[in-house]
Amino acid sequence: MKRQRGYTIFHVIAVCIILYFGGIAQRIFMPDGFVANIAVFLIGCGIPILFYKIAWGVVEFVTKFPICRKHRCRTWHYRRELLSSQEGTCYRCRCGDVYIRTSKNEFKILNADGSIEPYMTRWDARARWHPAK
Repeated sequence: MKRQRGYTIFHVIAVCIILYFGGIAQRIFMPDGFVANIAVFLIGCGIPILFYKIAWGVVEFVTKFPICRKHRCRTWHYRRELLSSQEGTCYRCRCGDVYIRTSKNEFKILNADGSIEPYMTRWDARARWHPAK
């Protein structure tokens, strides 16, 4: 899948929601003075941005690791290993399998004999994991 460039309708809707929250904050607090108006508007605009950051933080936590190859372990079942690998950081799932997560959003299996085989990959930190080719 190719990454999309430019703005989409979702970007426009997001900007409208942010500005709408700024206007609602001004109507609720009715500040007096120019500086107070700007401050209340900016605080109102910050509320949906804060919700957005919190929501994506949860999404990033839940999708940090793919399901293990035995389909038993999820993101919160992985533990960091002290094993060293030139390709990335090593993690062990609850099943006992060892995986390597690279900086290129690749997830590889570290076999008992030391060989590495690709397992999952994704094109962005928030994207879904797909089987490696």
